[in-house]
Amino acid sequence: MNKYLFSDNPALKQRDLSNLDADKAAVNAMVQAAVNVELFTIPLYMTSLYSVYGMHQINGAGNNFYQGRLWPGLTTTRKTDTSLTTNQDVFNKVFSVFIAEMLHLQLASNICTAVGHAPTFTSPMLQNPDHSWNCYGDDKTIIPHVIDLKDVKKDSEFYGLKVKLDSMNSTQVRLFLAIEETEYNAEKNVDPAIWKSKYSPTVPYAGWKSTSTEADLPLFGTIGHMYMCLWEYLSLEYTDGKNLWDKMYDPNSIQQDIFNSGPSTAPQYPKMSVQIDPTSEKHPLLQVMDMINGITDQGEGSGVVGEIQKRLHIQMLKAVQGQYQPDEANVATDYPSYSDVGVELPTSADATARGGVNGGMDHFEIFQAVQQLIEKSDFQTWDQWHQKNKGWNASDLIKNQADYEANLKNYPQLPTADQIATAMNNLTPSADALVWQKNYELFSQIATGSISGMTTVLNDYWNVPGTKFPMPAMSGTGDRMSICWALFGKAPDLSIAPPAKKSNTLYHACQGMTLDPNTPVQDWGCASPAIYHTCIGSNECRTEGGCGFVQSTAGGGSCGGPSCGSKTLRGPVAAGNVLCGSKATTYGAPADNKCRAFGGCAVPISASQMYPDPKGQMEFFKFEQNADGTWSSIPLPDKYTYQKGQLVHDVAWDAYTAVLNNEKKPVPPKPAPNDIRLAFPPST
Repeated sequence: MNKYLFSDNPALKQRDLSNLDADKAAVNAMVQAAVNVELFTIPLYMTSLYSVYGMHQINGAGNNFYQGRLWPGLTTTRKTDTSLTTNQDVFNKVFSVFIAEMLHLQLASNICTAVGHAPTFTSPMLQNPDHSWNCYGDDKTIIPHVIDLKDVKKDSEFYGLKVKLDSMNSTQVRLFLAIEETEYNAEKNVDPAIWKSKYSPTVPYAGWKSTSTEADLPLFGTIGHMYMCLWEYLSLEYTDGKNLWDKMYDPNSIQQDIFNSGPSTAPQYPKMSVQIDPTSEKHPLLQVMDMINGITDQGEGSGVVGEIQKRLHIQMLKAVQGQYQPDEANVATDYPSYSDVGVELPTSADATARGGVNGGMDHFEIFQAVQQLIEKSDFQTWDQWHQKNKGWNASDLIKNQADYEANLKNYPQLPTADQIATAMNNLTPSADALVWQKNYELFSQIATGSISGMTTVLNDYWNVPGTKFPMPAMSGTGDRMSICWALFGKAPDLSIAPPAKKSNTLYHACQGMTLDPNTPVQDWGCASPAIYHTCIGSNECRTEGGCGFVQSTAGGGSCGGPSCGSKTLRGPVAAGNVLCGSKATTYGAPADNKCRAFGGCAVPISASQMYPDPKGQMEFFKFEQNADGTWSSIPLPDKYTYQKGQLVHDVAWDAYTAVLNNEKKPVPPKPAPNDIRLAFPPST
């Protein structure tokens, strides 16, 4: 018997083995519910985060491409000699919560696989089959698996709240507080009779069946109580003397980590279990307890370990909040900040946001602080900015005029601030409500598609060995949300689904480069929103690679798992075909990549996207349709040398031209950048 699960609770002891299948189903439902709850918060918090008004620079190591320029959207702000503005402070604080929720999602997912359940990040509790989200809206009142806000007392501060996407306003922050509140506070806000009958369920659940799923779970009242019930189910002791944990634990499960083994070897949470290691001196169950306590300690500020210790005889020290704080120095190592000429700065913006005062507060405390900050007169969101401003001017996009003019001399191929401002105004014409609405719906699809690009890859990440985490998708999705707020002063509508992809269709990644006459072409001549994405990992097929993060044609890139073959548009690499049949050190070209996860990232390609120092030569491909309708990629004989500072769309056009010339087809005139490509910021 597992010594960590002794219990005096008769309901958890001498359980008849006839209940085993139903009990396993309950654990599977709860670990999936934990994934659902953590995932639910991410688009919700992200949408309000990027509603905070501000501008940012595009910079990176050794890169002075965009000196003197600004793009819409606030980012984290590092420590400086001056204090943070109110907007910067709010953004930093909520950003710290957003990243912590990504950590919680990792922890919940690792617990999932540890008990043999494959987590899904497209659960029907949150999303429809077309990847639109069904859990947010003006008529939604349920925090998934937690509480129905219609049950809140009329005298509660949470009365009348809706679970919707909105700007960072007082009502929205109250919703965030309702999500992160403790069980003590939650119970006070609900009529006692309703709380007793509907919330805070006891284990084992009455009437639970082996066919039940997370959709059949009771409401838990708080996130903490959900994890408490999970622990109690794992504690069930059967008549054969074994616990449910012993019967479900898989020591060979896929355990993933992007925090303690991320971009560098510096662990961001050095004192915390972030994955379950069967070789560790710490028992796997104590690692699970550490994860559960970390989630609840960072969230509501009251870890459940103390309550577990009251109910179970566990010999261990109480958790100390400090062990669940990120190591600021190590975060800075993973995510340094750079000046607009590519020089690394002495402090890191992400480390400032996640460490220090913010790192020492739980989410409930952070949102309490945010509630006070947004009441200041100098706080502003994009919807408020739009009420005061009637369009964009070139000066809005320039940080320093002298640097900007020098930038134009160094890189005359870049669009001017005037061109970008004009494009942004064209997308939101005040005199044409129909065009405005059409474009708003398009940018909502772009945001929804960006998130689905991340969630669909995550479905593979915890289920298919070798799949890479779609790291650029997080920042790329933020860019997509930022530009929607900046253009329309309105949250993207994530209930608007991106168009479904048509099978056996050779899509084109950007403006004017279709190779298949049957490919859908938008009225602006650009790529279909069906393939818009921000990360190589969510680039699903050939010719769908975009921006300038080149990938070797031999595979092994840093984002997403490659998949080749004429019949596989998504999914794992076939055995023995990891390199897709190529060992060359050439790189994939944008809009001409041979298969999934090659060629580049974001689609459409920003008109300002340029290549950094080249890694090597590119290989171009032509595409032939097979008898069964699928496509094959065939390399062209000549290699291509791209240059630093070359526009990515120009390289894509050169590849497109090479394919047409090889097939002795006429080359159409090269189009000027359209408004969408001009408005989209380049990836960093």
